[in-house]
Amino acid sequence: MVVYTLLICLLTSFTFHIIIITLYIRSRDPQWYHINYFGEKVYEKGIVKQIEFLGIFFTLPFFLLIGAFFVSRLITIIMFGHI
Repeated sequence: MVVYTLLICLLTSFTFHIIIITLYIRSRDPQWYHINYFGEKVYEKGIVKQIEFLGIFFTLPFFLLIGAFFVSRLITIIMFGHI
């Protein structure tokens, strides 16, 4: 059970980081933006692919649950001295 949980956490975080890095690189590419009249970047419509948006949308609850689990464990260790 623990191994599967850790595996899911690792795969989810790997997917999340790959999507974020891809979006960052794409946002720096001049193909995906133009400069408007005021000198600001305006990003094109297709900079975020639908599969990337859905990937972030569905992996974010896993990160929130994992974070809540570790915070509750930390509070338990601080208050009672054991898990």
